[in-house]
Amino acid sequence: MRSILMMAMAIIFLLYLPTAAQSKITESIVKIYTTYDKPNYFRPWQMIGQRSRIGSGSIIAGNRILTNAHVVSDQTFIRVRRAGQADTFVASVEAISHELDLAILNVDDTAFFKGAGELEVGELARVGDKVFAYGFPKGGTRITITEGIVSRIERNLYSHSRFDNLVCQIDAAINPGSSGGPVISKGKIAGVIFQSTSGQNIGYMVPAPVIQHFFKDLEDGRHDGVPALFFVWQNLENPQMRAFLDMTKDQSGVLVKEVSPAFLGDTKLLPGDVILSIDGHNVANDGTILLRETERISFGYAVDRKQINDRLKLELFRKGRVFSLDIGLAVPRRSYGYLVPREQYETLPSYYIIGGLVFTRLTENYMNLWSKWRNVPIRLRKYYYEIVTTENHERRDIVILMDILPDEVNVGYTDFKNWIVSEINGVKINKMHDLVEAFEDHGGEYHRILFERHNAEMVLSKKHLKHQSLKILKKYKVMADRSPDLQTQ
Repeated sequence: MRSILMMAMAIIFLLYLPTAAQSKITESIVKIYTTYDKPNYFRPWQMIGQRSRIGSGSIIAGNRILTNAHVVSDQTFIRVRRAGQADTFVASVEAISHELDLAILNVDDTAFFKGAGELEVGELARVGDKVFAYGFPKGGTRITITEGIVSRIERNLYSHSRFDNLVCQIDAAINPGSSGGPVISKGKIAGVIFQSTSGQNIGYMVPAPVIQHFFKDLEDGRHDGVPALFFVWQNLENPQMRAFLDMTKDQSGVLVKEVSPAFLGDTKLLPGDVILSIDGHNVANDGTILLRETERISFGYAVDRKQINDRLKLELFRKGRVFSLDIGLAVPRRSYGYLVPREQYETLPSYYIIGGLVFTRLTENYMNLWSKWRNVPIRLRKYYYEIVTTENHERRDIVILMDILPDEVNVGYTDFKNWIVSEINGVKINKMHDLVEAFEDHGGEYHRILFERHNAEMVLSKKHLKHQSLKILKKYKVMADRSPDLQTQ
């Protein structure tokens, strides 16, 4: 009888373990209420007005909350509530990485953390691992836990930042509001929920190595981001291409076609180079490296793993010889490489208004004003895919005439909307400051604006502009003729 009793108690104890562990995790899950206000890129002198969103998070070491950047981006006020608790507490953003879609929040009132545990970040999950996704879906106040497995590990696009990095796909159901919640495997954070698809039970998490990269980046007290190595490449899967390049049968890699100036040179990269290995990983002809045993991933992940000012080792095949290079990674990816800046947050659009003509720099934020990507004018879309090269490196901005506030001084010029500015008064326009100086330093009687499209031009009388510009601003209730970043002009 005693042995039977002990066996029964052991079974009860084993059944209780998962429940107790789950309860401890649940106590660390947080619902986040964010009030935010985004810039209005259609009317760049205005904001869109206060709006709200909800998300999820988890308590980690140091009385901090880990969540997504997109949950708290452009925030003006944040409140948080622990699972099972009634009270909300005011929170603030300690650190944020829009590129990695991660953020850390602080709560000054220590009462918020009373009785809560701290979750630890684990390691990269494996395909087939069982995971549990925690979050607060919209439409309710109770926490939900969905079970699934890791179905894929790859390097893919982060929708919040428009940059690629390591991603884990899971088949647990992910609903709006769960973003920022933890994905738990073996009692630790395997990832942070950050996006889903229209497919049934398909979601994605920011995996543990990316979270650890974010933490390490912050050790010096500031967020530097992910380093860049900007070049255009093509695969070498065709054996005729490899033979043409005089590669041996046991060599594999990718062919460098175009290099941004910051990474160009004999001691860096040159068009025509073949990258054979990167940071000790052999590069296959399809552009992948070995991630773990039978798992392969794009060689770009070897750069993603680095911190700003780290070194990267490349083995190159150049003009028939093999040699190694050690390249410093000092350039942040978010601030260099693309002619059109990717999605920006907590950033006011740059604009300048003269004679009712509203000029701005082309950004992804502005292009998102079109409901569908195919509706964006092709003359703007083509620049979105261009990287900085030796031919265009002086061009910091693609300056466009985004709108025209109708007035007698600009009659007949409505067709020029969304055209790209080439020159103003004989000055080549490579950035917004060039445009301001070209208008305000011009001593002639007329302003002459040239556009890239068909070399079309617009002529405005300085005398008429002087009388009309302030009236136009007042008529359309525009407080300033330029954005704060151009106020020094």
